[in-house]
Amino acid sequence: MTKYDFSALCTSRKNDNVLFSIHSSKNVDFDFALVYLTWKQKQKVGNFLKSDFYKDFGDFKYNKMIPDKIEWEE
Repeated sequence: MTKYDFSALCTSRKNDNVLFSIHSSKNVDFDFALVYLTWKQKQKVGNFLKSDFYKDFGDFKYNKMIPDKIEWEE
């Protein structure tokens, strides 16, 4: 994410994940990134924190937010 400008939008109540909006003049395939701000080894890729990228807010909502909410309520 060092190649992009971004803004933090929100955090999760149940963990330390942060949703970022990506701003770039370059042609990128995603508008959002969910970054796992943790020190657990399984949340790292090499020396970097694990991140999931989403094409748009709908992609994030239907593929991450809603499934997580369903799992959390079970």
